[in-house]
Amino acid sequence: MTLLQARQVAQDMMRRHGLAAQAVVEELVNEARLSGNAQALDDWEQIQTMIAELRREAASQQASSASR
Repeated sequence: MTLLQARQVAQDMMRRHGLAAQAVVEELVNEARLSGNAQALDDWEQIQTMIAELRREAASQQASSASR
């Protein structure tokens, strides 16, 4: 999975699940780990990282807007 694909999936999951997106992805990471599916684990971990990055970006943007 490319970084662009991970970002797109992360954005879609955030739109679909809101704040629960992180929890949903955490469950998918755990399922992939338990099943031994290395590719799925890698993909879901990339998406998990991207969700965290997108949330940090959004928080940073909100902080910048609030200080103006």
